Amino acid sequence: MRPIYKTFSVALLATTLIACSDDDTVSGLADAPVGNIVEVAEDNGSFTTLVAALQASGLDAVLADETRDFTVFAPTDAAFAALLTDLGISAADLLASPDLTDILLYHVIVGAEINAAAATAIAGNTVTMENGDDLALSLSNTELFVNLSGISGPNVDASNGIIHVIDTVLLPPAEAANPTETIYQLASGNADFSTLTAALDATGLNNTLNAAGDFTVFAPTDAAFDALGAGVVAGLLGDLPTLEKILLKHVVDGSVDSVTAFTLNGSNVTTLNPDGETVEIAIDSGKFTVDGAQVTTFDITATNGVIHVIDAVITLD
Repeated sequence: MRPIYKTFSVALLATTLIACSDDDTVSGLADAPVGNIVEVAEDNGSFTTLVAALQASGLDAVLADETRDFTVFAPTDAAFAALLTDLGISAADLLASPDLTDILLYHVIVGAEINAAAATAIAGNTVTMENGDDLALSLSNTELFVNLSGISGPNVDASNGIIHVIDTVLLPPAEAANPTETIYQLASGNADFSTLTAALDATGLNNTLNAAGDFTVFAPTDAAFDALGAGVVAGLLGDLPTLEKILLKHVVDGSVDSVTAFTLNGSNVTTLNPDGETVEIAIDSGKFTVDGAQVTTFDITATNGVIHVIDAVITLD
């Protein structure tokens, strides 16, 4: 079944707000007199890269405006350091990037102060951020997530809004390409999916994923199949009914992009497996997993759906 989700506008969110009490603070940010968003970030000392980025983009003046209300998901210096390492760039490169403003505005909601209780109340949905892209809110047990990032410090009060401290820099989703190939064509044309392609061919599912439709495929790489062992793969190719069930456990009805998938954190999603088997969606330490298999690449768009690459084969229950 295709997941049902909604995108909430700022206006709708504003109607769900629950007022923050004076005690809704984070250690280290509670002692100083409350200033505006930028002043609170500057005074704390854990947001030097964020403040530098705001200054480089000119958004420091925007977020210091006392006549407006803001909700800001604020990455720490450690979060920015991890991003720079992942991208292999310097802080100077980031501050000079033409994408800097877009990245920063993906952390900001203008016109509403949304505390953790209000965000929790609509977990499982997406919110449109100031840059125009959607952000996922989800809940795993009692932990609130925005996309792949946990909120390590909720409800930091400022005179013109509220800050939620996060442990990962949020990157706007890439704009979807205009696809020209089907899911099967993309897989069969990629050397990393030779075993998957052979399995699809053997079971006849190549025809399904090459036809018109709307699917999400969690696609194991050759390395993922190799991890099962050559004997296991050979055995599955000799047991096509079981192989087909395994392959269909990697397929969900409907195109589920990455941000929509993030809203499913902590839930089980029904696959096209004929026995109705589900897969467990989880976010942990910045990693998105499907029944324990980590998604390593998101949002490869096709004419009949989307592929998310995973590092392990999802087995039957």
